[in-house]
Amino acid sequence: MSSVALGDVVLDSSGAGHVEIVTNVGTTPSLSTIYISSHTNNRYNVPLSQLYSPTQASSYLTFYRVSAYLHPPAN
Repeated sequence: MSSVALGDVVLDSSGAGHVEIVTNVGTTPSLSTIYISSHTNNRYNVPLSQLYSPTQASSYLTFYRVSAYLHPPAN
């Protein structure tokens, strides 16, 4: 989680098999600063902290780097 970046994929292995896309990341990645979007319940820019407790996150979430994603230039 500490090296997650915009455009990365989050896999929820709790049994539902949800795949979420990282749409925003704060300066220090954490459950409250990593935002995701997904088709489930039409989630758009929702912080992971709204969906998972720290225990659930460490048990169920796997972060995957999407290496072909071209990060936009910083403002």
